[in-house]
Amino acid sequence: MIFQPFPVTADAALAEVRAATARWRAALVGASAEQAEQIGYSAWPEGMDRDLPFVDIAWWMNRELIAHGSDAATVRDLYASRG
Repeated sequence: MIFQPFPVTADAALAEVRAATARWRAALVGASAEQAEQIGYSAWPEGMDRDLPFVDIAWWMNRELIAHGSDAATVRDLYASRG
C-alpha cells in the first residue's frame, strides 16, 4: 500500500477528504448486485476485507466515515467557540 503524505493545511485536508469521498462513491455506485455480495471485491489490501462481502465493507466504512466525521466536526466547533 502506498501512503499519501499527511495534509498539513486545512485546505489540503479538505481536498483529500473530497477526493476520498469521490473514490468511495464511485466504488459504491459502480458495484453490481453480484459484486456487492462478492467476498474479496474490496481493493483494500489488508484486514478483514478478504473474508467479507463488499456490502459488509460498505456498511462498516460508512459507519466509520460518520463516526470520524462527527469527531472532526466536534473539534471544529470547539475550536470556533474558544473565544
